[in-house]
Amino acid sequence: MRIYYFNIIDKKSIKPLVSFGLIFSCIWFLASCNAIFEKDISAESPSIILPTNNDTVYSNKVHFKWLEIKGASFYNLQIVKPSFADIDEFILDSNIIEDEFYQILPPGDYQFKLRGENGAHVSEFTGPYSIYVDSVLDLSSQFVSLVSPADEIYRNGTVDIVVNWQNLFAADTYDFILKIGSDFSSASILDQQLGINSLSHLIASSNFDVEGTYFWGIKAVNLTGSSPYSYRQINVDLTAPNNPEVLSPEDEITHPLEESITLKWTTGVDPGIVHSPVLSTVEISTSLSFIDFVEFENITSDSLVYTFPGTGNYYWRVKADDEAGNYSEFYSAANWVIVE
Repeated sequence: MRIYYFNIIDKKSIKPLVSFGLIFSCIWFLASCNAIFEKDISAESPSIILPTNNDTVYSNKVHFKWLEIKGASFYNLQIVKPSFADIDEFILDSNIIEDEFYQILPPGDYQFKLRGENGAHVSEFTGPYSIYVDSVLDLSSQFVSLVSPADEIYRNGTVDIVVNWQNLFAADTYDFILKIGSDFSSASILDQQLGINSLSHLIASSNFDVEGTYFWGIKAVNLTGSSPYSYRQINVDLTAPNNPEVLSPEDEITHPLEESITLKWTTGVDPGIVHSPVLSTVEISTSLSFIDFVEFENITSDSLVYTFPGTGNYYWRVKADDEAGNYSEFYSAANWVIVE
């Protein structure tokens, strides 16, 4: 984006004049750059590749795919059951960056529609298209829809984990598998339970005694065969974060009351195999014993901008924890700020 600068010159005084209207116009122009340069896609609509209108789908893992609209940043996909004219269930209303999406759908009638969007414009919807997901007994092309926990969670292995999934039509029972390794297909089997009649299973914490990447999977089974495994990842982090070190301001500095201050620290590099995101808790107190303090929790950066409420002596320190639930052994040293 090019930015142009202008001076308005008074021919009599040969001095630049400041125009409020010009300044406002320039500010508006700069703020509107994104809108100006976004392509207008309002007259276009996505071309659906699959599924086609009135299609019957024989896998419950439905593949939605479309041709990209030039200038679209993402696409809004909406799926309802059974139709937009008579909605029993709104299955999906999601913005998707790619040009395809997979959604597990139980047997039944559905409608979907799709449009492209960018920062300034939205296209016309394509659809609604109607599809029917067939209730076939063959499980070989079906997939179990996993519910919880979410994929790629972090845990420290100290608590049991209950996994849940949705019922799959034509399934008689379910098989559970737990693996450890870099990917599901080649990972080593740690535990396997067959013939589960419920829609949940408890993974004991004793399974997570090694730091690393784990996968849990569920497949449906009936008399004619089984589905592929649906699986999710669990990152087990057994290593506590490093003890934080305060960086700035230096200890015993004097700081003016009316100015904010930036407190900075570091937690170093996680020495473990799995690196959970590290969070920080900052405590600020008028007492070195920190009997009473203001606390700022779950700070994802390594700094905090703070304005002291009054003059006097203040102390601040930091403790670290990670997303897996591990805590640093100690607080950082407490630094002293004199506010005048």
